[in-house]
Amino acid sequence: MKQEYSNNSGFDNSHITWNSSEVTSIEREMLLENLNYINSKPVSNWIKGLLTVLAVLIPGIGQIFGLVVGMLFVSDKVKEKRFFGMVLIAVSVVMFSILLFLWLKWR
Repeated sequence: MKQEYSNNSGFDNSHITWNSSEVTSIEREMLLENLNYINSKPVSNWIKGLLTVLAVLIPGIGQIFGLVVGMLFVSDKVKEKRFFGMVLIAVSVVMFSILLFLWLKWR
């Protein structure tokens, strides 16, 4: 189905036509910058697990490490890395809060 573009400024733009179609899912992901880029590899599940365990098990330093790595992942263009970065930041903040509470209680 062809549609014509009309401009009310007095110019004849009847030669400008386009197909009226919906945006495909790939185009939508490109517009939202959610596609995996060629130079960027997704994070493997082993690395995700290892980073999460380090952020949970090592008191203090693990949480700082989790915050730093999480911020690096959040600044990436790949949607999966951004999501995991937010999860890693949340886990680090929760574990730091729990450790701080326990330290203040036992002190």
